[in-house]
Amino acid sequence: MLLFIKHLFSYLILFLFVASCKKETCDANCSDIRISGKVINASTNTGLADIPIRVYWQDQGICYSCPEIDVGNNKTNQHGDFNFTVPADTGRFGRYGLNIEIPVPSGYIKDYTAPDNSIVYTFSQYNPSDFQNLNFILYSKTNLAIKLQRMQNENFNNFILHYKYGSVFRSFYSYTGQPPIAVTDFNVETGANVYTKIMWTKWNGGIQISSFIDSIKCAPTGNNSIIVNY
Repeated sequence: MLLFIKHLFSYLILFLFVASCKKETCDANCSDIRISGKVINASTNTGLADIPIRVYWQDQGICYSCPEIDVGNNKTNQHGDFNFTVPADTGRFGRYGLNIEIPVPSGYIKDYTAPDNSIVYTFSQYNPSDFQNLNFILYSKTNLAIKLQRMQNENFNNFILHYKYGSVFRSFYSYTGQPPIAVTDFNVETGANVYTKIMWTKWNGGIQISSFIDSIKCAPTGNNSIIVNY
C-alpha cells in the first residue's frame, strides 16, 4: 500500500509538471518573432558566451504556478550576442506574456533585487521591434564589508541604509530608535570593478533630516571594505 501511494504521488507530480509546462503548437496567428541582443558583463564590459536563452509563454492570470508553454531555446555566441527567430502564436498575447529569460551564472550578480536567479523580459503585446536589441546586464560578483561609524550628533528616530552597484538603490538595513544604531557591520554582495555607492538617510518624526553618499570601487578578489560616517 505504501509503495502504491509513493507511485501515485510520483505520477501526480509528473502530471502537474506536464500540465504546467508544454510545447508551443503554432497553428493560427503564427509569426516568426526575431529575438536579438546581448548578455553583458558590466564589470569587464564584455559579452558572455554560451549563456542559455529560453523563450516561453506564461499565463498572466491569477495562479499559484502559472502555466508555461515552451517556444524555443538558444545560446549566446562567443561575443555574448544572440540573434534567432521563433515561431509563435501571436494570438496568445494578452492572456499570456512572452518571456525571454537567461539564468544568472555562478560567480555573477544581476542589477536588481528580484529573488529568483534569472533575468526575464516579459512582453504582453505584439510589437516586432520590442524583441530586438535586448541587453541582459550582469556583474562579476564580489564582496564588500561596510562599517558605520558614529561621527554626527543630530538626533533621529529612523535610519535607513542603501547601496547600489548598478542602476537601483536597494535598502538593506533599517533601524527605528534613538542613536546610536544597533548594528554597524555589514557584508554585501556587489559588482566588481564598478563603483558601489552606499547611502544612508536619517528621519525624525517622518521628516528626512539628512542623507549622505559614499562610494568605493571594489576589486574582484581581496578584502573590499569601507568605513562610512553617520
